[in-house]
Amino acid sequence: MIDEKILIGGYSEKVFNDNPEIKDIEGFIYLLKIGNLYKIGISRISTSSRVKSLKSSSKQKVIVLKSIKMNLYKAFKIEQSLLEEFKYKRIFKDLSTELFSEDITNNFLIKINEYEN
Repeated sequence: MIDEKILIGGYSEKVFNDNPEIKDIEGFIYLLKIGNLYKIGISRISTSSRVKSLKSSSKQKVIVLKSIKMNLYKAFKIEQSLLEEFKYKRIFKDLSTELFSEDITNNFLIKINEYEN
């Protein structure tokens, strides 16, 4: 189900196609370090709110490595691109399907720049 993108967060192409009005809503794309793992995500709520819930559920130290405000659909496209490109570094745990075993900060920033240009 994860490889078929059924369990990737609450957003999908279908969600955006069925609700085109949410494409331009302001959101965030973020990269966090949770314990010794790295998590990419998108959200309509602030990254600090997201961190609170992750600290509570993971019982780990959570550090914000990067958080960038942009429209939600662009954030979704960047997230999906990174998840696909670096799927060999992803690990699948109950907490999240967007966890990586290695730091992808440089790749995250490169991908952001690609979508900005």
